[in-house]
Amino acid sequence: LPTPANKRASLARSVAYNLTRLPVYLKSMHYIHRRIEESGAELVINFYELLTGMTYLFFRPSVPQISVGHQYLFLHRDFEAYVRVVPPLLRREVLSCEGTEGDYLHGYMVNSGFGENILHWHSAHPEIPLHFFWDKQDEAEVCRVDDTLSFHQLDDVKFLRYMAGCKAYATTAGFESVCEAMYLGKPLLMVPAHIEQDCNAYDAFRSGAGVISEEFDLERLLDF
Repeated sequence: LPTPANKRASLARSVAYNLTRLPVYLKSMHYIHRRIEESGAELVINFYELLTGMTYLFFRPSVPQISVGHQYLFLHRDFEAYVRVVPPLLRREVLSCEGTEGDYLHGYMVNSGFGENILHWHSAHPEIPLHFFWDKQDEAEVCRVDDTLSFHQLDDVKFLRYMAGCKAYATTAGFESVCEAMYLGKPLLMVPAHIEQDCNAYDAFRSGAGVISEEFDLERLLDF
């Protein structure tokens, strides 16, 4: 669950909520255990799914399990040496795009609470055009603050069009858009909101694609 400011995940709120859901999770673990034993499976492959791991912790199924902890690949001692890019990683529409350098900054925030950061930065730099995408409920398709700042509801086609023509891109570091920005040669500012985005930001930073920040400090992006 997000923090009240709707920026990052709240550990306390998440733990409290999940404690109230324990009966539901326990029912799911019973189901997983039963299906493993009844299926005749010789091996269980688990992509780091928590309930499957907890099923093995508490119910001890007789079938061996392999857990693929792909989120933690960057902790592996051979991370730099053995990673290979195997296409396709990008949707076909991206591959047909041609990047051009516009005068505006493009952005996406998975948590709309970061909008306050954008508004604050914009008030000090009103001369720089900004187009940010969010999924804030009860907002218009385009929330036009003034001549140089607009918030857009998510739209794949529109988002990619703005990505192709921007000067640089600021994001909460979701995997797909980080890859798209790198492919189109757009400098990145990454503000990860949870562990998976931390991994994406870490990898992109190591590749020289951008910088990591705690907030949407667009000045850092422009400097980069």
